[in-house]
Amino acid sequence: MRHLATLGMLLIASSAGAQPGAIDDPPPAPAAPVREARVDRGYIASGFLLGADHFIHGALTLEAGLRLGTAPLWLHVAGAVGSSMDFEGGGEFRRGLAGLETRSCFVPGACLVLDFDAGTQRATWSSGDALEVEEHHRGTVLAARIGIDAGGARLRFRGGMELLRVHNSSNVTDTEWTGGIGFMASLAYRL
Repeated sequence: MRHLATLGMLLIASSAGAQPGAIDDPPPAPAAPVREARVDRGYIASGFLLGADHFIHGALTLEAGLRLGTAPLWLHVAGAVGSSMDFEGGGEFRRGLAGLETRSCFVPGACLVLDFDAGTQRATWSSGDALEVEEHHRGTVLAARIGIDAGGARLRFRGGMELLRVHNSSNVTDTEWTGGIGFMASLAYRL
């Protein structure tokens, strides 16, 4: 019995030495820092626009967005500079818009984009004939856009379609609201 008690004491002593936290064990490694998810604070994009309202337009675009707080809402501004034309002549085209944009990401790296903007546009038209009057068109623009924003963490492709209402005022026609449509594509860099 005495041998059995000695054997039990040796087993208890040897198992106590093998437990974590014993004097000879090295300290545990520090926990890895937890990375916070990157929040898209804003973006800047450049691309092109093809559209039509009173004329057909082709333009280079510059856009920027700034996130408002933590909600999926961005302040959106866009500018376009290019040409207006029809089958008889052409001229210059300029547009500036500002509004709000929202996104819903349905798979990693791809988001549906919806924005509503208001602004102004100007277009000129001339046939090149010295006897014809150069037309000057300008007015308020209301735009709704739907599209995609897809790509990596920083570099993104943005493409979509816009529906417009233009309050067209010119030196050759009565002031009127006209409809329009446009298609755009751009490369964006997320901030």
